[in-house]
Amino acid sequence: MDSEPQLIRELFDLPGAGASNIVSQYREREGKTREESQEIGRLCMSEDDYEGAIIHFRRALEQTTGDGHDVLLELGAAYEAAGMAPQAYKQFKSAAKIRETGEIARGIGDLLESYGKNSEALNELQRAIELEPGNAYNHFRQAELLRKMGRPKMALEAIAGAVSFAADDAFYHYWMGDLLLEMHRFDEAVKSFAAAAELSPGDDKLYQLSGVALWGSGKHAEAIRALRLAGDLNSEDRLNYGLLEVFLRLDGQELEANQESKKASEMETYDRDVIVRLLSHVGVTFD
Repeated sequence: MDSEPQLIRELFDLPGAGASNIVSQYREREGKTREESQEIGRLCMSEDDYEGAIIHFRRALEQTTGDGHDVLLELGAAYEAAGMAPQAYKQFKSAAKIRETGEIARGIGDLLESYGKNSEALNELQRAIELEPGNAYNHFRQAELLRKMGRPKMALEAIAGAVSFAADDAFYHYWMGDLLLEMHRFDEAVKSFAAAAELSPGDDKLYQLSGVALWGSGKHAEAIRALRLAGDLNSEDRLNYGLLEVFLRLDGQELEANQESKKASEMETYDRDVIVRLLSHVGVTFD
């Protein structure tokens, strides 16, 4: 049960509602100017003393004679780190009234999503894209939320935007490939994983997923080669051997499958859950 002081803090929107119990070495300092208070707030944040950061950023706001845009952003970030989303939301909205940016719109969207207000969050993420159309991360966050909302086609359009603005980022290609795999668009998924692998050739996960997509495309020999390469790159990931054993047996290569069986049998429960999900994309049941 919450203590009475904690309940009072939450009721009256005082610092400390939801904040951590960490007290940094900087909390008791006092900034004589806005800049000093901000710096102390940042030092508190660096030590995860969110309550201390809130105290000093609020003091910085009181000391502000200008628009206070940057202070509001830092105060909002401190509230968010402390798990005080409503208070963070208010600071970000106040900052947006002074000067709207893509970062603020995205931050508001993140907070709304954390409260399950996905439609409102989507509107904010769209606003972030309008304000910063060349920011790949804005497009990715929109794609991530759309996928979560069960709108894969719209998510695909959004992640394509991220890829177009950050073609040298392997993660966006990987994420797009994973979505395409989920959508059973196997040939396109293979191309996305291949693009990611060119940028990050040592990542076994890319060859693992490529193997699944290749199998879905009917390219069984290529799928098996991809999984062997994944196993060579990371011999510790038993999921590679689990997938390889399944595909070898389906391909009629019982002897080779038996050779992978011992390593595959060492998969943990989490690995088995993942393999069930991956194989379901290509219509294979895993026992």
